Amino acid sequence: MTSSRGPALPLRLVAAGTRVVVLKGPAPHVTGVVREVRLEPHLRTYVVTCDDGTTVYASGYDLAHEGDLGITPLAPRPAD
Repeated sequence: MTSSRGPALPLRLVAAGTRVVVLKGPAPHVTGVVREVRLEPHLRTYVVTCDDGTTVYASGYDLAHEGDLGITPLAPRPAD
């Protein structure tokens, strides 16, 4: 069976332990550490433990590297 969306693009993941900024929600954005990288397609890819103790489930477009001054998302938002 072929997909009407075309070939899948290679996905570049960040490793567990990477410091990130969570772009979900209003500014100021919280920071945290990627605790887990999940490869199941029906789950959000990243589990982030935020510095305030909360857990966030996020996709690549919801996160940026903490040191990135441009706050560029890790992945592009998928087309709907």
